[in-house]
Formats: sequence, C-alpha cells, structure tokens
Amino acid sequence: MVCYADDTLVLAGGRWWNEAVNLTGAAVACVIRVIQRLGLSASPAKSEALWFFDHHRRGTSPPGLFVYINGKEVPVRYQLKYLALTPSYFELLVPKVTAAANPLCGLLPNIVGAGDGFRRLYEGVVRS
Repeated sequence: MVCYADDTLVLAGGRWWNEAVNLTGAAVACVIRVIQRLGLSASPAKSEALWFFDHHRRGTSPPGLFVYINGKEVPVRYQLKYLALTPSYFELLVPKVTAAANPLCGLLPNIVGAGDGFRRLYEGVVRS
C-alpha cells in the first residue's frame, strides 16, 4: 500500500485472475476499514482498478471482473485515466496534429532561412 496526499494505491497479485481479484478485494476492504476509522471515506466513483500483467504469457483477462469498494462494483480495466485522458484520446488526436503540422513542414523547407516566427508557429501547432 502506498499513500500520497489523498490518494491511496493498493497492489495485490496472484497466479490466476480470480485469485488476484480476491486478494485485491480483501486488501482493499482492509484499507477501507482503516480509512473509515480515521473518519474519512473512499469514493467508489473516483476509484479505479487496473491489471498489470504480461499479455504474452497470460493472454487476456476474463471480461467482467470487479473489485468491490464500499459495496459498489469497480470494473478492472487495462488503462488508467489521467486527468480524464486515456490512450485512445491520443490515438484520435495524432491524425489531427499530423494534418495541422504537415502543411507547415511543407512551408519551412521552401523558405530560405526560416525565421523565428515560422519556427514558433510550427512549435505552437505541434505542442497544441
């Protein structure tokens, strides 16, 4: 278990999927009891459960596995949301950024000694 500010990370493992889920459920239940004894609460809506495993050795996990937090089901996922962004968001974003940056790439070689203004414009488009 790792705690930082108002975040708590519980790690558990097992040789098989169901064993890992059961151990995680037991560990989370212990942590929730301690949190409640401190007069605090854990929100299932803000909680996430993730798999960390070797896809080549283990294949895919069975669908529909949950960890229970305060009696509510929290689905086990493969991806962590960070600031509400997931890798699929970036997969959709790449073609848009490429489409915006490619015309500028075509401009820069044609302009002898492209000035700082063009470089800043290109950098701004790529970073946005």
